[in-house]
Amino acid sequence: MNEICDDDRDVNPSPPLIRARGLDKLYPDGRVHALKGVDLTVPRGQRLAIVGPSGGGKSTLLNLLGALDSPTRGTIELDGQPLDATNLDAIRARRIGFVFQSFHLLPTLTALENVQIPLFETLNDRRRRVAKARDLLEQVGLADRANALPGQLSSGERQRVALARALVNDPCLILADEPTGNLDSANAELVLSILESLVRERRATLVVVTHDLEIAARFERIVTLRDGRLVADQTRGQSDSPFPCPLSHPGLVRDGSDDCILSSPSNPTRDPSRSPAWATPRPPRQPA
Repeated sequence: MNEICDDDRDVNPSPPLIRARGLDKLYPDGRVHALKGVDLTVPRGQRLAIVGPSGGGKSTLLNLLGALDSPTRGTIELDGQPLDATNLDAIRARRIGFVFQSFHLLPTLTALENVQIPLFETLNDRRRRVAKARDLLEQVGLADRANALPGQLSSGERQRVALARALVNDPCLILADEPTGNLDSANAELVLSILESLVRERRATLVVVTHDLEIAARFERIVTLRDGRLVADQTRGQSDSPFPCPLSHPGLVRDGSDDCILSSPSNPTRDPSRSPAWATPRPPRQPA
């Protein structure tokens, strides 16, 4: 297991896993100021959701935290080490796992081969690579689909392959950008449940970008970005109880099963007109 994650102390270690200070992101044309002075500290092992309207800077922040891009101004540290141009490849390969909305599987490689891709940077022994990839596919319920190409898999299966790929190097930090955005509700629940279970088992840190406030309510901390600024930051604390609804978002309510749901005409508990526009429920997706 990656040494950064391997900490047996019951208290949060110091330094935190992520420390970002004064992040600005201005794109070269000068017209898009995607982030404006964002400060964010994430303790080791925390599960964090980033929410907010489209164009608010969520994916930009995730890309910076994942060393896929660099800030125009500001600094980012991962476990006390600065993310700079001299070490980004090694950090991405060994310490960070990525899950994307569109899967990003190589179409000419089987599921087993796709899961092995991160291991080419860290593990030279082919037999060990194959064994580790098979083990991850089994953990996500796809042992019998190891030799299938992405085009032969459903959307839910493809995202589970992508999840196995993200975890195969035992990273300390998992970054997921709308991981259920292309999935129907049943597959979304399955992927989230597997992701949460495997992250907890590995004691990794999880940061998820989502438009879905029901998903965000599963996490112990919710950060809201709007117009490039961090405008809200709520932490549930140490208990396992869910966030109280409606949080800082008037569109969320608690239903009879103790889940956070969005108010709507069919759920008159709250006035739907008070829900933020970006939280409007999307039509149900058809199963893949």
